[in-house]
Amino acid sequence: MDNIGDILRRSFGRLGIDSKLREYRVFRMWNAVVGESIAGRTNPSRLIGKTLHVTVSSPPWMHELQHLKETIKRDLNKRLVEDAVSDIVFSVGKVDKKLERTAVPVEHRPLSASDMRFIEKTVSAVKDEGLQTLILRTLEKYKSMTG
Repeated sequence: MDNIGDILRRSFGRLGIDSKLREYRVFRMWNAVVGESIAGRTNPSRLIGKTLHVTVSSPPWMHELQHLKETIKRDLNKRLVEDAVSDIVFSVGKVDKKLERTAVPVEHRPLSASDMRFIEKTVSAVKDEGLQTLILRTLEKYKSMTG
């Protein structure tokens, strides 16, 4: 019998949640890892696979960050306790600090019958009622946000 961690990992993998969670954790750690000075001139923009794409405010800062890339990568992975980032790609662009790690409003849509069948099938594999409720709520919220 599978333990709940295995079930959740497989479910999150099928839904693509695992990559979004990894991206979220990397973005949340960015400021703490790079420090205030660099954080004020950069924005991590996306994590594709294990490649982190970071927007930098100017070419001189991008050049400087190239020299710090391995240290930043090592420190991110150390804090995340996983090998989440294998490369960092810097590009010059507009750094909008208003986007600084704040929640973005998300539109929710009604769940389809297909969504509900998927959720019920996934949750039915879990025997613990409390855990079923938690997983049910999580999947309902995720599906209503992603489509």
